[in-house]
Amino acid sequence: LLRCAWSPDGQYVTCGSGDRYVHVWDVKTRNLIYKLPGHSASVNETGFHPLEPILLSGGGDKKIFLGEIEL
Repeated sequence: LLRCAWSPDGQYVTCGSGDRYVHVWDVKTRNLIYKLPGHSASVNETGFHPLEPILLSGGGDKKIFLGEIEL
């Protein structure tokens, strides 16, 4: 895991990883709820939108992804 970020409500955490996936966990249950592909290099940055259920990621492939997720 390279970089992690908490959701605004503190219920979820997302992490970028060297395996090229974005991981999202439910903090209370400790369950992995998303393992999102898309990057062709390590995911170096992740974050949550402050008001909407939108996740962002930036990778070593110089791409930025924004996506709506169901929480």
